[in-house]
Amino acid sequence: MFEASVASGSFVTWIVLWSSMHLFLGEEETPKRRLDGKKPVEPFLWAKKENWYMWFNPLVSYMGSIYLYHLIHPHPALPIEAPTFGHLSAEVVFGVVLYDFLFYPIHFALHNAPVKSFRKQHVVHHKWSSSLNAVETVQHSYIDGFLQVVVNIIVQQISPFGGGKHPLSRIIHNIVVTYLLTESHSGYDLPWQSHNLFPNIFGGAPRHEKHHAGGGRYLQQYFMYLDDILGTGDSHAKVGRVKEGEEEVELLGGGVNGTAVLG
Repeated sequence: MFEASVASGSFVTWIVLWSSMHLFLGEEETPKRRLDGKKPVEPFLWAKKENWYMWFNPLVSYMGSIYLYHLIHPHPALPIEAPTFGHLSAEVVFGVVLYDFLFYPIHFALHNAPVKSFRKQHVVHHKWSSSLNAVETVQHSYIDGFLQVVVNIIVQQISPFGGGKHPLSRIIHNIVVTYLLTESHSGYDLPWQSHNLFPNIFGGAPRHEKHHAGGGRYLQQYFMYLDDILGTGDSHAKVGRVKEGEEEVELLGGGVNGTAVLG
């Protein structure tokens, strides 16, 4: 369970970091660094006693599912030799790119599949706030989260050099992908974020902010090339409505008062 513990610990670390960013920046500077130009909406919402489920449910669901997975698929013995820096770097980069590539069609289906009950699984991801908050990174229905974990498990089994990926590469992969996911939900635009360091490669928080504002566009988690090639950028927007009990859920746009944004 060490890899799962690293992934969970990384998520906790990055969520606490981004939830605290306004404390580092200060009251005056924070709105200038936010993509929406406003103060963050309850950045420590998850820390309130009544909202224990916002961290408990995803943590227990993930760790429990991985435990069951290992009962039927135990880890192989650890290799004796450490990987070279080049081997390690190639496996980590390959894994991040492959994860983003494989999850794109799933994310597209969660917004555009003809089966409404399937699309509704993604509504949970953004029903608390219309302003991005780091904790929303891990707010999913079980099926939505399960699909992301399955893609990651598949990616972790593949090395560009053939055979299994080195365990150290797997661990660093989990640290990197959890950071990139949390950063994209942070709502911030800081000089050292991925979209500013590599503006022609990463879409980062700005594109994901637009995605949450209108769920049918910017479906890539990290990069930009699939959205740009396949037209799921600004030019792609789908509007529809599905019933969820007494509540109507908008597929594009929305907010916190009776509607939920698919993100």
